[in-house]
Amino acid sequence: MGQEQSNSFPGQMGHPNVPYTAQSLGKVKDEDGKSKSKQRAKLEDIMVVNAPTGKTKLVSKSEDLDIRNLNKLPYFLPLLRSTVNVPASRDLDFFDKFDLRPCLSLCSRYEKHLKQCAEAVSFDQSMLSSRIREMDSYCASVLRRVNDRYKRLSRVAMQMKKVEEMNANLRRIDANLKRLVPMMERHV
Repeated sequence: MGQEQSNSFPGQMGHPNVPYTAQSLGKVKDEDGKSKSKQRAKLEDIMVVNAPTGKTKLVSKSEDLDIRNLNKLPYFLPLLRSTVNVPASRDLDFFDKFDLRPCLSLCSRYEKHLKQCAEAVSFDQSMLSSRIREMDSYCASVLRRVNDRYKRLSRVAMQMKKVEEMNANLRRIDANLKRLVPMMERHV
């Protein structure tokens, strides 16, 4: 917002750049479409942020110290000029001046490094896969043993159930005999 807009309302000082619309004159339409007047602020309610002083003057671009310093900076282009919309045909001039040997040595060193990393990863993967195979075979043998024990325990549990049933039958027979023996002695 400029100084002119902070100091005055449209229509008060008659500023030529401010158009006279319903909102600039203070008339606002409500939701029904009827126009109502907006309450205007008084001049003493307006706070001026930066009042003009007599020392302030307009400085041209040639006299501005910051712009002169910026103009002194050298102009740089990227290595590949096609990124700044300069024709790509001139990019080949750059490669004539560019020494490729250091770049080639860097790429070869990087390739060796990647090869060493790949070999280390491959060795670790082979070790892990062999350990996984060992663990798979060990788990399979443990599972076989657990299944064998489960089968044996289920057989023993069935035999124990039969023994308990026989024990219950023997107790019932014993109780019946103890009850029948006195009855038989009375009748004889």
